[in-house]
Amino acid sequence: MRKLWFRRKAQATMIAGIIVLAVMLTAMVAMVIVGQQNDAYQSTVNRLEQKNIDMYSENLLGAFPGLYNGTQSNGYQLSQVSPCGGAGSTCDVYTVLVNNFGIGTQIARIYINTTGPFAPGTTPCLTPCVLDPALTPTPYSFDASTGSVNAGEFFHTIVIWLPHTPNGLPSTCGSITSACNTIKLVTTRGRIFMFLWPFVPLGEGISGGKGGTGIYIGPLVITFERNLFTYTTPTLATPPLPIMSPNPGGAGTIPYWAIPSQTNLIIYVKIQTDVGVEHDVYLTAQSVFEIAQYTNPGVIRPFFIIAPIQYIPGPPADSLCETGFNAQDSSILCETSYGYSSSGNAGNPNSIARYQACPVAPNLYNSANCAAYGPRYMIPKPNDAQKAAKQRGDVVIVAFGAQTLSDDQPQSVPGAAWDGNSVTSYLGLSFVYDDGSGAYVYGVTLPFIAMCIKSCRI
Repeated sequence: MRKLWFRRKAQATMIAGIIVLAVMLTAMVAMVIVGQQNDAYQSTVNRLEQKNIDMYSENLLGAFPGLYNGTQSNGYQLSQVSPCGGAGSTCDVYTVLVNNFGIGTQIARIYINTTGPFAPGTTPCLTPCVLDPALTPTPYSFDASTGSVNAGEFFHTIVIWLPHTPNGLPSTCGSITSACNTIKLVTTRGRIFMFLWPFVPLGEGISGGKGGTGIYIGPLVITFERNLFTYTTPTLATPPLPIMSPNPGGAGTIPYWAIPSQTNLIIYVKIQTDVGVEHDVYLTAQSVFEIAQYTNPGVIRPFFIIAPIQYIPGPPADSLCETGFNAQDSSILCETSYGYSSSGNAGNPNSIARYQACPVAPNLYNSANCAAYGPRYMIPKPNDAQKAAKQRGDVVIVAFGAQTLSDDQPQSVPGAAWDGNSVTSYLGLSFVYDDGSGAYVYGVTLPFIAMCIKSCRI
């Protein structure tokens, strides 16, 4: 009997061991399953997070002029295509122009809505037009092959087809001369990007300064407006304000920023101080304007700052500041305190007056202390009236045109690979400014404007 009891005790131990082992195996299997499910969950979360990151990394922006082949009033010819969606039908062809400041993006749909006092049937989008991608010309659609915008791509063109109407998409809305059409681009990730066409003109800003939105560089402001940028050549003594380029497709001119090639240039930029600036700003000789090819960003043409433009006080009013700028743009005041002088640049790049470096301490940097090296560009702080009205300071014209620092050798843009192409520009400003803690030399280089060499081929 005693032997049987020991034998049963051994069996119980084995059974208990088996039960414990089964429990452990069950727990391990459960842990493995839970771990796999957690891994799958985390993987899904990571994918969703990446999708969100991708979605919010999209950044499309309408590029000037925003839409073309749609404004007959400015010399464009309205393009048409037939057949469009069926025999005998005709569509008006437009091109939407966008810049991509984010990741690669696919356009899924385009909405266009026109506002204004128009009779039904005279313009296509009085009620919102819904444009879906299509492989062939079809009313209310866009070319599917143009719907993909690469990362960082500038001046991407999206071709759209709208049914032919007498007015097409309007460029004026009664007494309103802009923003007749709202254009919304919907991406496959669900983002919506919108701009108004024609672009809204830059009027009074919130601060009351002349012009609207611009680049803010510490105490300085560069306002984006049609008169922001211009040039002169050896044969063009009066700068075109605004720049109007010959229409490559016919008579008239097309308004966009473009400069000629294969000729010496002086390039002019309007700069002013911001609201609330307490001290004048002085530009140094290290300031430069650079032009770079889109197709070959490493190829750059620098235009270094040159002496301020010519101004001869008193009658007759025939200096460059008066006849070339103030006569065309009354916001540009001719003041000797801004650096303009009788010995300044008269507009001919073959006779450049140098802007020599002035080796004095920042707290002494001004036209009086730098007289031996020529007048300094002074960007004036807002005067008392401007300060009271919360306005920006007066506009100053800054000229660029030398090959190297403090030089008088003219610079130009070559032809061949440059002609007919879009380029980007960079503005490198070096300036002396007292922010209240003492004068200091600041330096900044920033992307400036996109422009064309001779013609945009639009």
